[in-house]
Amino acid sequence: MIPPTYAYYRGVFQHCPMPFAFVDLDLFDQNIEAILARAKGRKICIASKSIRCVALIRRILAASPAFHSIMAYSAREAVFLAEQGLDNILVAYPVWGEADTSNVCEALRSGKHITLMVDDSEHAMLLERLGAEAGVILPVCMDIDMSGRYPGIFFGVRRSPISAPEQALALWETIRTCPHLRLDGIMGY
Repeated sequence: MIPPTYAYYRGVFQHCPMPFAFVDLDLFDQNIEAILARAKGRKICIASKSIRCVALIRRILAASPAFHSIMAYSAREAVFLAEQGLDNILVAYPVWGEADTSNVCEALRSGKHITLMVDDSEHAMLLERLGAEAGVILPVCMDIDMSGRYPGIFFGVRRSPISAPEQALALWETIRTCPHLRLDGIMGY
């Protein structure tokens, strides 16, 4: 089947008051199948910022156990998704706000699994303090810079200050001395 064009949808919806949202679920499901085929049995983490709809996230998760987790944009979004019954959530960026972290701690206490991104020892110590105050162990994921630096060119993103093995080991040493932190993963970007 050839997917409908923009002109097709424009004609179909010409009498609908705007703004509105529409998702062609047949094409959505075809996209899910295409992603599963390319993954070749590997686990897949759904980036919620690319979808922004709980019903569609649920549809993806229900399609296959290969979809095993969600990467949320922020701690607030992670807590919101957890409140909607979703679980196994990774927060994509470091969380410095105590209010946001305390909401994550509440979700953890209720049995949800939310992992926070960390890329700095000072940040790890802040999370340790907040975890101790809340009486929870905070799962963390180390964010490692995988960019390439070549003479006259920088290839990648400027995301994490950790760009050398020694820096990653130093952060690991900090994390492993914190009784309220648990290293849950390492992400290279």
